[in-house]
Amino acid sequence: MLKSTDLQKVTTICRNAGIDYLALFGSYARGDYHEDSDVDLLVNFKETQSYFEKARVLLNLQDTLNKEVDLVSYKNIKPNRKPYIMRDAVTIYDER
Repeated sequence: MLKSTDLQKVTTICRNAGIDYLALFGSYARGDYHEDSDVDLLVNFKETQSYFEKARVLLNLQDTLNKEVDLVSYKNIKPNRKPYIMRDAVTIYDER
C-alpha cells in the first residue's frame, strides 16, 4: 500500500486534474510488491482528456510516488482483465 503522505498528494493531483475516480490495483494493492514494481492505477476522468493532459497526470503521479506508474483508464479496460483488476482494486479517490 502507499504511504499516507503519498495518498494525500495523489488526492490533490486528482482534484486538480479532473479525475473523479482513482484506484490502486496490482501488486501494491495486494501487498506483494517489490522494489522494482510499478504502481498500477485505475483512473476515470470527469471529462475527456487530451493525450497531453493524460501524460501530464501520469508524470505528476510518477514524480509524486517516485515510481513508474501504469495508468489504466476505467473506460478502456479489456473485458478479460476487468475481473482481475476489480478484485484487487483499492479506492484512493472517489468523487463520483
